[in-house]
Amino acid sequence: MPGTTSLMAAGYHRDRRYLPSLDPACHIIREVSDSWVTDCIVKQGGSGGPVFIQENNELKIAAVVSATNGTDKSIAVPRKQWQSLLDNPSCGN
Repeated sequence: MPGTTSLMAAGYHRDRRYLPSLDPACHIIREVSDSWVTDCIVKQGGSGGPVFIQENNELKIAAVVSATNGTDKSIAVPRKQWQSLLDNPSCGN
């Protein structure tokens, strides 16, 4: 999957709080510890933003941005890592 799948990263960055930014053509560089290292350009404040993938002419959320190095790489947590939380939300009583 690294390098072949085209992603789109969106977010509200600190310097443009009311206007979303989009990196329309970024890719997974490698997978590390159940996370993706991407070449998506994400500025500080963009953490938590969605990373989309296009499947069958529909945009689907593939991951969530969790960090950036501030220049040319970001870390995203793939949906498969947190989908179970959406399917079975609980507080762990």
